[in-house]
Amino acid sequence: MIVAGAGGHAKDLLEVFTQLNQLEELYFFDDTGSGANKLFDRFIILNNLDAVRDVFNRSGDFRFALGTGSPQLRFKLTQKMESAGGKLTTIQSPFAKVGSFGTTIGAGANVMTGAIITNQVIMGVGCLVHHNVSVAHDNIIGDFVELLPGANISGNCAIGNFSVIGSNATILKGIRIGSYATIGAGAVVIQDVPDGATVAGVPAVIKKQLPPESFLA
Repeated sequence: MIVAGAGGHAKDLLEVFTQLNQLEELYFFDDTGSGANKLFDRFIILNNLDAVRDVFNRSGDFRFALGTGSPQLRFKLTQKMESAGGKLTTIQSPFAKVGSFGTTIGAGANVMTGAIITNQVIMGVGCLVHHNVSVAHDNIIGDFVELLPGANISGNCAIGNFSVIGSNATILKGIRIGSYATIGAGAVVIQDVPDGATVAGVPAVIKKQLPPESFLA
């Protein structure tokens, strides 16, 4: 398998692969010009898509995992890796807890150590659920959403595509978060948040509003 990315989150994700005992034939991909050839002097870093295609074709394993934060970057890396023939794959820590009833996790999610996702949760493609995140019942979470460490999503919430929920933020029951929204670290969200808004504080208030033309998709 290839991990798309070789920076900070990729190192976190490597520990999940260790938990899963899936370290053999594990590669990383970084075409940002860092010049690094190996991660931790062990795992080969592929520096271009031709090398990615070679690994896919030689191994017969076309799976890739997203090893970066930032919803927009995860989306762009998905497009890039799929253009090389890759198949977006979910990686879930065995020390995460995911509900058994009515919960679906979209392709390409990273569900990290200590995360709790309960029942009747619908999560889209490419999401990142960091360490010790809590997602309660009846939530709908869009594509390429990032839930940073310690975020707490109460029941019956909806979070739009490409949004970021900050570390230790709390979203109260029944709240709707728009697409491309950013919730600041430690914020307590007690009312709906529109598309493209950045909110912060206790209770959270709007600090910034992005125009629709700045949205990625």
